Amino acid sequence: MMEKTWRWFGKKDKITLPMLRQIGVEGIVTALHEVPNGEIWTVEAINDLKSYIESYGLRWSVVESLPVCEAIKYAGTEREQLIENYKVSLANLGKCGVKTVCYNFMPVIDWIRTDLQYPWPDGTSSLYYDRIRFAYFDIKILEREGAEKDYTEEELHKVAELDKVITETEKDDLIDTIIVKTQGFVNGNIKEGDKNPVAIFKRLLGLYKDIDRDALRENMCYFLSAIMPVCDEYGINMCVHPDDPPFQVLGLPRIVTNEEDIAWFLNAVDNPHNGLTFCAGSLSAGAHNDTRELAKKFAGRTHFVHLRSTEAMPGGNFIESSHLSGRGHLIDLIRIFEKENPGLPMRVDHGRMMLGDEDKGYNRVILYIDYEKMCDFDKKYPGLNLVNYFHNNYGIYHLNEDQRIAFLNLYRDLRHELTKKNSGYQSRVEIATIYWLYKLLSLKHDSTQIHAVINSPKELSASNISAYLEANYTKELALDTISDELFMSKYYMCRIFKEYTGFTITEYVNTLRIKKATQILESSNLSISDVAAELGFESASYFERIFKKIMTVTPLKYRKTHQSVTIEHEELNTLDDSDYLD
Repeated sequence: MMEKTWRWFGKKDKITLPMLRQIGVEGIVTALHEVPNGEIWTVEAINDLKSYIESYGLRWSVVESLPVCEAIKYAGTEREQLIENYKVSLANLGKCGVKTVCYNFMPVIDWIRTDLQYPWPDGTSSLYYDRIRFAYFDIKILEREGAEKDYTEEELHKVAELDKVITETEKDDLIDTIIVKTQGFVNGNIKEGDKNPVAIFKRLLGLYKDIDRDALRENMCYFLSAIMPVCDEYGINMCVHPDDPPFQVLGLPRIVTNEEDIAWFLNAVDNPHNGLTFCAGSLSAGAHNDTRELAKKFAGRTHFVHLRSTEAMPGGNFIESSHLSGRGHLIDLIRIFEKENPGLPMRVDHGRMMLGDEDKGYNRVILYIDYEKMCDFDKKYPGLNLVNYFHNNYGIYHLNEDQRIAFLNLYRDLRHELTKKNSGYQSRVEIATIYWLYKLLSLKHDSTQIHAVINSPKELSASNISAYLEANYTKELALDTISDELFMSKYYMCRIFKEYTGFTITEYVNTLRIKKATQILESSNLSISDVAAELGFESASYFERIFKKIMTVTPLKYRKTHQSVTIEHEELNTLDDSDYLD
């Protein structure tokens, strides 16, 4: 399985490490952002951040990034010293056990968009590249010499028309979006509040006046050749990020844009530590790229994956799409990488901004539903109809706070079982998974919030039955009692519940009870008889029989196996079923 990572911007990030741990993040992608570009990353500073991350049960998986200074890219007089500093920083990272480094070799500007909050019809927003507005910035605001030659007559005409109506505020927004936000975020060459960012940017462009595509390639090869001995010594994987967007801009050469480019730099320095950050978003923004074919070809030299997607639009425009749409083909990519290079760190990137995200940063979780596994579940529990459900209902789910906590708790429980692999864990994982999926079946997505699925009276009835059982499973439950409480015929109730869940009512209640029983056995010394009575079983012998049927071991054997880890998982084991309900 791919390693689930998240980009984190240090101790001041609004998205905290405890938050990330709760949503199942395993590795952190970060950097020493406070160290100026070109200066050495010390062992002390690296270990301080690494220890802080590990104190929350996470690991520092990927550096993104250890910046390559401009003077290295254009071969300035400071190049040799900057490369030596880079080598020392790499060695220090290796000594500390941080061994995957994402970087880029893009001149001056790392990524380009003309709008950071382009609205979608559903009210969400995302990053957007408008070629005509960018051309306007290039020709009319930047006034780059020879810029007109990079655009068609039709594009130049559209720029002239835009010039008649564009406001001063819109011009300022373009400057802020294209050069201030990106430079301030990545390199610090231009900062918020600089009086003349355009002039600063033009000076940076001037550094590359005599650097063409071949020269930039040569400089990249020189850099990689210089650092590979350090990578070999410490086992460090360098992975270059593709150019964003993957085509030439502002008269600057771009050299990681397509299959030919990737093959060139991998072959030019043919070392397994010289590899690729496979950014599906950057690559998919170019109509010339098929991300699936690129993944198949370069999976073996990929060291890190960015899962985001873009949608190409007429006229050279592109937009960040949702993760399940666009030209990124993320699900296909996951399958390819898990087959060809399992264990790669990956992180979800960009996506669409929703109401309430503005002051928090992006906080998204992708739930990957495996088709073959759903087919297996459908065979075992035909009433769930999972394949059809997830085919028709994939998308973005907006959970309220209670729902979010409930699902995180469920997920944490599942991960606990998968991690420890104690006796009978397969059965417990299946029980928890079915329960988790059933909760999803009672939800649907729209642009605002989760609502109960009420497409028919039968579905409503099944949902009501489930809610009642979850609230009362520790009591002595008789079918007559349940039907009276829910104002349903006993026979109708049983038939509908089986049809929509794949469980009989008795099976479902026993599943809930055994799930709770495992928690009690792990966290207490109650007798088997007392556990049975507390959970509503008619006798201890019946409890033992059902427990062994589901868990494949007796309650006593389960307790002996699991109580050694009780203290370590005290918080998890104290959860009761109310924590799992919406």
